[in-house]
Amino acid sequence: MSNIEIYQEEKVIHIQLNRPDCLNSLNDDMVYELNEWLDRIEDEEQLLVLLSGRGEGFCSGGNLSILTGNEKQNPHLFDQIAQIVKKIYLMPKLVVSAVHGPCIGIGLSLALASDYVLAHKQAQLSMNFYRKNRLPLGGGKFWLKRRLGPKHSRQWVWKEKDITGEEAYRESLIDEVVHGPFFEEVNMRIQDMKREPVESMITAKLHYHRHNVQELEEELRKERHWDLKMEA
Repeated sequence: MSNIEIYQEEKVIHIQLNRPDCLNSLNDDMVYELNEWLDRIEDEEQLLVLLSGRGEGFCSGGNLSILTGNEKQNPHLFDQIAQIVKKIYLMPKLVVSAVHGPCIGIGLSLALASDYVLAHKQAQLSMNFYRKNRLPLGGGKFWLKRRLGPKHSRQWVWKEKDITGEEAYRESLIDEVVHGPFFEEVNMRIQDMKREPVESMITAKLHYHRHNVQELEEELRKERHWDLKMEA
């Protein structure tokens, strides 16, 4: 069974994290596979990308070698994670994350790297790296700062908030909250987006994101330096 499932339809590519038995927790193989798929879909004609998780949650974090004291086992994993979030951030497509159930740690970084975040009202969102004396992986601090501002992003990380999708929407962490049947409403929202001026939206996205990408790259370098320091 593949860790990543890809579905293509008119105007939309659906990327689904596919480890439902562990709430789609990322492992090393899954990271490599996701990175490869992002390369493959970039040149596809569809302009909308939907990112979701199979089963009962979006992504419950990571069971990664670099989080379990085995960074030397897979020395390129930091690079792979950095490539994933940069590809999503700079992809010439509109990337939508559909979050239900747990969305924790690197899973939250992955969701926030997208352009538009839909979350079920009872989704569970948390950035829990400080409990492990680590910086948020996958550009976590960068995404929080972009959405919440410097002051509130610091407080959010320090307090290690665990909040619902409803609360995340009130705090402007996500873009839209879903109250009804989740996947039905997500599909309806995607159908609506197909009728929007997606090409113009992508042009605006790339204008802003290319201007900010150096800050993201610096944050990713800090994550790696800090985590390697903790392993020393």
